[in-house]
Amino acid sequence: MLAVPQYVKTCTTKDKKMLQAFRNVGYMDEKHLKENLLQADKRIKNFVRDGYIEKCSVYRHNTRSMQTVYRLTNKGKELAQKQYNLKNFYRSCSSRHDLAVADRYFKATEEQRANWLTEQDWKDRMEEHIQNLYNKGEIARASQLQDRLQEHSLSYTDGGYITESGRLVAIEVITKSYGEAEIKAKEEFVQELKADYESVRI
Repeated sequence: MLAVPQYVKTCTTKDKKMLQAFRNVGYMDEKHLKENLLQADKRIKNFVRDGYIEKCSVYRHNTRSMQTVYRLTNKGKELAQKQYNLKNFYRSCSSRHDLAVADRYFKATEEQRANWLTEQDWKDRMEEHIQNLYNKGEIARASQLQDRLQEHSLSYTDGGYITESGRLVAIEVITKSYGEAEIKAKEEFVQELKADYESVRI
């Protein structure tokens, strides 16, 4: 039996930044990969060939045309975990939504990107906050927060980062399908963790 060729032999610094970006935003388009991450066509193609990245075509109603987008496969996530100990991967919503997250991500500084928080990271921070309340004896308050999370009257944000001064900044991409209650749940989650809040409407 012929051995399956492997096109990506080792990961470069650019590859690390690309895997980190996929971990943080879900989908990216060719502009993100080529202009923001400086990846060459051949390198992108090799990651696709090896099954680390999936290339997809999606229809855009506003332009009435197809758009090429990329996302990490499970094999790609395993590579990111093994090579760079990346975890808490962003849970994809839709390519349109995720590309807006990616646009905001690439407006952040290098340091902010290195300290990027996914929805799962926010969940971990809230769980730690609730545990601290229990430890301080504020049991009713901690229990109330847990109930609100289950009822979705508190809701984790899409992303965010820790600033150079240690401040938390939460970012939410809001689509036309969001209702008032959904937006309020995001805002009150952010208030509870004493973070700054930034919404991006698409």
